Amino acid sequence: MRRAVLRPYEAEEAVHYATDAVAEHLAAYEADGHLVGVATVFAEEHPETGEPGWRLRGMGVAADARGTGCGGWLLTAVVDHVARSGGHLLWCNARVSALGFYQRYGFTVESDVFFVVGGGEHRRMRRVV
Repeated sequence: MRRAVLRPYEAEEAVHYATDAVAEHLAAYEADGHLVGVATVFAEEHPETGEPGWRLRGMGVAADARGTGCGGWLLTAVVDHVARSGGHLLWCNARVSALGFYQRYGFTVESDVFFVVGGGEHRRMRRVV
């Protein structure tokens, strides 16, 4: 799912994220078992400030499932995991096309636009949990 939605140009192994005791890998499925969304969150300090934090990475929802609440469910589950783990800062590098989605869930933009090879224009965002 992550490769198909976010990084079709990369090899399969490039879209697998390491796991540890606090990382959370989430998936959303339709009633028939069809995978429609994924997200990963793990402890990682903020790259600019060095603040302890959690990074949301690899969140993607299948095109035919967008607008159904799937993405909101995934993001809410990520925020809940960070809160249960004692985290206070959640950050991500968001595609410019998704800024409005993240803003609806309390994220604020904190960087200028930067380009990710193969991924297009992004901006760093953050949310206090």
